[in-house]
Amino acid sequence: MVAPALLITGCSTEPPKAYGIGHPIPLGRYVATVEGSDFRAWEDKGMLIVHFQLECAPKPCDFERFAREYMRAFTLRDGDGKEYDGFASPDRGPGASEAGLLEDMRSRPNEETSGTGVELERWQAIFVAPTQSRGYQMYIENAMRESGQAERAVVDLHR
Repeated sequence: MVAPALLITGCSTEPPKAYGIGHPIPLGRYVATVEGSDFRAWEDKGMLIVHFQLECAPKPCDFERFAREYMRAFTLRDGDGKEYDGFASPDRGPGASEAGLLEDMRSRPNEETSGTGVELERWQAIFVAPTQSRGYQMYIENAMRESGQAERAVVDLHR
């Protein structure tokens, strides 16, 4: 009887900690603040882009390390519980073309990005999701979790 209880306890993980838009989310030595999201639709598919500000404790900020550790730490869940994988990249800013966003999907951010006019403190998480879905929430796995920080964060995107 004790062995199954220990197994269940050992396999359980803490629930994600909820954060709102505009609230700082500690991720290791970084702090992300979700500013909002955009949805761009094509027929029955779309691209949900979540914009966030990134700060870090070490100066100068090591954005390449953030990209390495957190690039694939983003997941989107709709109101029906379906999940969509996403990725983080430096934000190209308002009005960025779909071609530029698709290029982000193919390439990985690196130090050379700083020479392109992209502000490295501004990031985006990009997801491909159906246009008819609603109730989106973004989950972030805390890849470099420090003491007192949550394993996972969740942000209700109000979409």
